[in-house]
Amino acid sequence: MSTITSVADVVYQRIKKQIFSKKLLLGQKVLDTDLAEEFKVSKTPVREAFLRLRSEGLIEIHPRSGTFIFRFSQEDLLSLVQARTCVEEGALRCAYAADPVRLVVALEKSVSLAEHYLDKGDFSQYLSMDKDFHAIILTHSKNIYLEKYYTIIFDKITILRSYLSLTKDFIATSVKAHRIIAEHIANDRIDEACARLHLHIANTFNDNFLQFLNEAAKKRA
Repeated sequence: MSTITSVADVVYQRIKKQIFSKKLLLGQKVLDTDLAEEFKVSKTPVREAFLRLRSEGLIEIHPRSGTFIFRFSQEDLLSLVQARTCVEEGALRCAYAADPVRLVVALEKSVSLAEHYLDKGDFSQYLSMDKDFHAIILTHSKNIYLEKYYTIIFDKITILRSYLSLTKDFIATSVKAHRIIAEHIANDRIDEACARLHLHIANTFNDNFLQFLNEAAKKRA
């Protein structure tokens, strides 16, 4: 049993990596037989990996029609934004209450580095720097449950962002929002920081984003 579980973990990671890299696309049908053959394993660990990925919302299993990489709708997008906002705002308040000085130092370092890359025109670092900024908030919250749920949420966000061509203006606006949030915290304006964080998250997922995802889904239909 331990061997099967171990193989299932490896298969889980490989499938997840293919979703992140877009080898497996949103809405794409996946067969346990195909993946078992590709990974040179039996169908059992593939099916176990499917169940784990379904629990994270990355795979949909429909008994009559098959197994698919997750799709996204207007309602899904709204729910994701609401969930991320609730978790991250809560984490920000926890982090501020726990140790505002360390939080500010860490955020300042992250924002300054992002601004450095932006000034150099190195936009390839944006996604990792953006992830770092928000991860700092969660890490400093000292709340393992918030971190756990945020990881699931941010995995979906990362996958969805991989389908976008991020413009210089978008990146600059995002980095500026990070700077404003950090400054609010540094000046003990936690309510303003949370409000700005809320706006920042909402602005990340706009109508263009949803339109792009819908068009991509139609191409695969």
